[in-house]
Formats: sequence, structure tokens, C-alpha cells
Amino acid sequence: ALRERERFHRATIKDFGERSLERLAAIAVVRSGFDAADLKRFADPASSLELGLPAPDRVIDAVASLPWWKDGRWEAAKPDIVAAALVFEVFKQRADVAPEWLWAAIVGKESDVVERLGRVAHDIRTIYDDEGASFVQWLVKMIDEHPERASALDALVSVDHFPYILLPMAVQTHEVL
Repeated sequence: ALRERERFHRATIKDFGERSLERLAAIAVVRSGFDAADLKRFADPASSLELGLPAPDRVIDAVASLPWWKDGRWEAAKPDIVAAALVFEVFKQRADVAPEWLWAAIVGKESDVVERLGRVAHDIRTIYDDEGASFVQWLVKMIDEHPERASALDALVSVDHFPYILLPMAVQTHEVL
């Protein structure tokens, strides 16, 4: 994961912040990849993501030459265990913004992302032990700081076979509702 972060850092291109590419890669892991519309949303200057991306009207052209952008998509890193470590290493560098990055990764995929979130959280906890609990706490904070998000997450946290590791997120959602 650290080697991948360094690879992203070396690939940084004009108009991108120093850690922008690794942040995009981490969001792609949580979201199972993203497309051009998502990328434009991430680049919106009105968002609170602080990703360091060029303006939405230039961001697609800027990433088009990168090896991670293929056929109009940025796919999630593989294998999953390395991808989860990448997410944690990137997010913990900006724990203050991590809940917003998680929300950006979830929005629009609420019905599809629960299994992926559970796997990522499990892998992070396996690798980082107690320190890895921060990932789930960022999910809780994502709701705590923006209670209006709870209604969008209700269906996500109410599914059968909800991942046990994500229960604090479900509890927070239901408490807010």
C-alpha cells in the first residue's frame, strides 16, 4: 500500500494537489471504482472534499492519460487487502476530511456499497487491529456531523446480512432517524 501511494505521488500531474491521485484511488476502492460523472462531482469546488483536483470542466482531460483511467472509469485497486490498506493509509493522513471522502464514495451507490464497506472495514481491522477501528468511526462521524444523511443511509443499514463490523454506523443512522 505504501509503494502504491508512492507510485501515485510520483505520477502527480499539473493542476493536481500533491496527494490527489492517491485520494482518488482510495475513494475508488470504497466505491468499487467511479466514472466521469463521479469525477466531476469530486472536483466540484463547492464540495468540502479538499481533493486538490482541477476544475470539473478540466478534470477528465487531466486524468485521461493516467494508467488508472481506462474506458472512462477509475477501477478499484486490487487485491482487496492491499486496497484496504491503501484506503486506511490515505484517509488517516486527513482524518478530518475522511468522513467527507467516505460520503463522496457512498453517495449514489447507497444500495450497492454496504458489502464493499464491510469488506474494506474488515480488512482494515485485520491489518491495523484497534487502530483500524478509526475507519468505522469515520463512518459514524459522517452521519453525526450531517444528520440529514441518515435518511439516505436508512436502506443501506437496514439490509439483511448487514456486516457486523459496521454496526456502529447502523446504530448512529437509526439514532439520528
